[in-house]
Amino acid sequence: MLKKRKLAVFIICVFSILALTGLTCYADYSTDHIFRYKFYQDGTTLEYFKDYSVSQYGYTDVVDEAVSEWSAESSNIDIDETDSDVNKKGIIAYYVGEDILINPNHLGQADYWRYTVLSGWYNVYPNSSVFDRVRIQIDHKHLVDHGINNYYCRKGVSLHETGHALSLNHFDEGSNPHDPDTEPAIMYSDITISSIYTIEALDIDHLQYKWGE
Repeated sequence: MLKKRKLAVFIICVFSILALTGLTCYADYSTDHIFRYKFYQDGTTLEYFKDYSVSQYGYTDVVDEAVSEWSAESSNIDIDETDSDVNKKGIIAYYVGEDILINPNHLGQADYWRYTVLSGWYNVYPNSSVFDRVRIQIDHKHLVDHGINNYYCRKGVSLHETGHALSLNHFDEGSNPHDPDTEPAIMYSDITISSIYTIEALDIDHLQYKWGE
């Protein structure tokens, strides 16, 4: 079973969901499961933006639901939709395309950005710095190629990547993929995506550890 992969494309740190079998996770609060840093902005002031491609490929509802469902799990998170992402801070921006991810097993990815007056926008790693913006890309063709292009799988990918935007890492370290008693989670990277399309108790526990109840 393939494990979590961090794919560096030039200076971009990418956290992806894989279209593979196996489902397991391992509960702890280390940076293996929860990134050290989060948005610089207060969670109640965050916004999300859907590029036209989200509607074009039919992901509008699942993105809206992913944002809403994560927001409902912490009183310190309230993410409102905005119709523009130009030079905005405190924003999660969603894009959908075909073959936009290099690895054909990657269904989605999140990357993190910081802004300063001197440097402008630059990519950061969420275990090393706070961030002002997260870009989420979902590869529609890869879902089609894996035979999982349906509402539930699209929602699973949207939930997973939005979890990354809220500073949840993959729940892989120390896990046993062959243990049937291992607790399920949407944030496991090697996921049977067709069977996990909701936020699980372990996900909520980690989110509230980071953001509060």
